[in-house]
Amino acid sequence: AALPPTEKPFESMQAFLSGQLEGLDKNLRDAGFNPHDEQWLSSEGDEQYLAEVDILAEEALWQVKGVLHEVARRWPQTQLPAALDGVLERARKVLEA
Repeated sequence: AALPPTEKPFESMQAFLSGQLEGLDKNLRDAGFNPHDEQWLSSEGDEQYLAEVDILAEEALWQVKGVLHEVARRWPQTQLPAALDGVLERARKVLEA
C-alpha cells in the first residue's frame, strides 16, 4: 500500500513487489508474528518471545533484501521512475543500518 502509483511499464514491478511483500506478511503471521501488532514492543520481560521475534525479524530482513536484489536484477536502476527509485533507496538505507 505504501508504493506510489507507477507508469504502465512499471506495473509488473509494482505487482511483483506487492506480491512478495504480501507473501512475507503472510509467512510472518503464519509463524505467529503480526508485524502490525505492537504487542511485541511491550514484551520486554519475555526473553524467549523477544528471541523468537529477533529470529523472525532477521529472516524478514533477509527476505526483503532478496526482494530488493531481485528488483534490481529485473529492473535496472536506470529504468526506474523517480517515485519507485526513492522507495527502493530508502528501503536499502533502512536495511543497511
